[in-house]
Amino acid sequence: MRKRKKFRTPFEQILNEILGKEKFLNFDGDEYEDHYEGEFEEEYENMDGMRNARPRLYRSNPYQIAISNPTDKPLKAIVWGNDKFLLEKNHGSDTGIIIASGQPGVTYTQMLQKSSHNKFVTQHLRIESENSLQLSKTMLLHEEDGKGGSNVDPVHLGSQKSLYQESKEGIDVPLTTRVHGGTYWEWIIEPKTNVLISIFQGYEISTEDTLKGKEPIKTFAPANVNAVSMTKRPRILNSPKLRIK
Repeated sequence: MRKRKKFRTPFEQILNEILGKEKFLNFDGDEYEDHYEGEFEEEYENMDGMRNARPRLYRSNPYQIAISNPTDKPLKAIVWGNDKFLLEKNHGSDTGIIIASGQPGVTYTQMLQKSSHNKFVTQHLRIESENSLQLSKTMLLHEEDGKGGSNVDPVHLGSQKSLYQESKEGIDVPLTTRVHGGTYWEWIIEPKTNVLISIFQGYEISTEDTLKGKEPIKTFAPANVNAVSMTKRPRILNSPKLRIK
């Protein structure tokens, strides 16, 4: 059996690249790995039994969203929700909540609008906060289809913390969920609390790329993040097959 190479990308290296300490492409994720071999490697055979070329795998450059509640009381934050909250006051979040993009030169409003035509499926979240209580709060994932249909999935963050994790300031969440214009995440933010969410894509649909003659669906390599001060890596769920309607 052919020996396969494993590529590991430490989370700290990714953050350094986003912050500009190393050269790295941003928001659109245009840089790719032609010969990546790992957990997402896909090989298949044609009718003659010959192996075809593996699909191009892009490096997952995470979206980063910073949330702050500087007030003295818990407040509701809404993340995403372009279709429902773009024109609402504070994009649906309670007054006092501050949401900003972690990508240099990209505003949160730009991220919000881009989510409507660059739909994607997550594979992993990293959530960081100095307030350990915040990391035990339940996040509600809403999805609406514009025809009256809706769905709500709770993510109990407290149950995601590994027994091997020593740090109280971060949590890794293997999460497979869709993000598009009808998606929004609801989360109660504790008083005097700052949160940073890094969202790693598994798949992304880009109508812009189709117009440029590129493939409409980008497949991203595994996040392979190093868990926060853990002696074990968290299990990463496989990304689902994306159905296009």
